[in-house]
Amino acid sequence: MGTKVLNICGERYGRLVAIKRVSSRKQSTFWLFKCDCGAQKEISLTSVRRGHSKSCGCLNIDSLQGRAVHGMRKLSSYTVWQSMKERCYNKNYKSYMHYGGRGISVCDRWRNSFVNFFEDMGDRPNDKSLDRIDNDGNYEPSNCRWTSKKVQRQNQRGIKLYPFENELLTIAEIARRSGVTYENLFYRISQRKCDPEYAVKLLREGKWRRA
Repeated sequence: MGTKVLNICGERYGRLVAIKRVSSRKQSTFWLFKCDCGAQKEISLTSVRRGHSKSCGCLNIDSLQGRAVHGMRKLSSYTVWQSMKERCYNKNYKSYMHYGGRGISVCDRWRNSFVNFFEDMGDRPNDKSLDRIDNDGNYEPSNCRWTSKKVQRQNQRGIKLYPFENELLTIAEIARRSGVTYENLFYRISQRKCDPEYAVKLLREGKWRRA
C-alpha cells in the first residue's frame, strides 16, 4: 500500500494558510499557501511544519522595518510623524479641530509606516517644520514639504473662507459637506466667482459642470 498523503488544506501556519498540494520535488512535498498579506507562494511542507517558514517573506520585511523604526525614534522627523497622525485622528488632540475635524487625513503610505514617511521626506531640517502646500489637502508626498515658520504663516494667511449654510468654510469643506466634487466647485467659486450655495445647487442638479 502507498504512503497516505497528508492533507493540510485550510490549516494555518503563522501567516500562511494551505490552499492545495502542488508537487513533490527532491523528496519534499510542496503546497501552495496564501499569506495574510495576500501573496501566494509554493513552500515545502517540511519547512512550514517545522516552523522555518511562517510567511511568504513579508514577516522578515516587517521585522526589519520594525527594527529600523526602533533605531529611528530619536530622529526629529519621527516626532513630526507622530504629531501629524495625532492632529488627524486623535479627537482629544489640541489641534484636531483644525485638521481631522475638518476632514484632513494622512495617506495610507504614511499613516502606517514611518519608514515610508522618512523615505519620502527625509529627516526634518533645522528650523523647518512639515507644511501642506494646499491647506485644504491631505498629508501625502505630493502635498508636503519642509518649510520655515514664516512660509507656513504666509501659506496659512492665504486660506480663503466662504459663507455657506451660516458658516465660513473652505472650498474643500464645502465640497465634503455638500457631496460635490472639489474640482468643479473650486472652478465655479474661485474662477467664475459664483456664490457657493448657488454653485452647490447647480452641481447637485448635474448642471454647469466644467468637465
